[in-house]
Amino acid sequence: MTKTNAPIVVHGPPGTGKTFHADRLRKEYGLTSIIEEWNDQAPPPAGALVITNLAPPYKHFDGTCLHFDKVWT
Repeated sequence: MTKTNAPIVVHGPPGTGKTFHADRLRKEYGLTSIIEEWNDQAPPPAGALVITNLAPPYKHFDGTCLHFDKVWT
C-alpha cells in the first residue's frame, strides 16, 4: 500500500470490523491517528484514519474511502 498523509475514511455498517482493523490499516497507510465516529461536520485532519457508519457522499471529504460491507476476521 502507498503511504499517505491524506486522511482515509473507513465506512460501513456496525459490526463489520472497522474498529477491529483500524490500527492495522493506520500502520499500513502510514497514518498518525485514528478518529472514531466521525460525523462529517468538519474535514478530517491530515494523517487520520477516520471511522464512520455514515455512507458517502460526504460534505467535507473528497478523498480515499474504504467500504466494509462484510465482517472481516
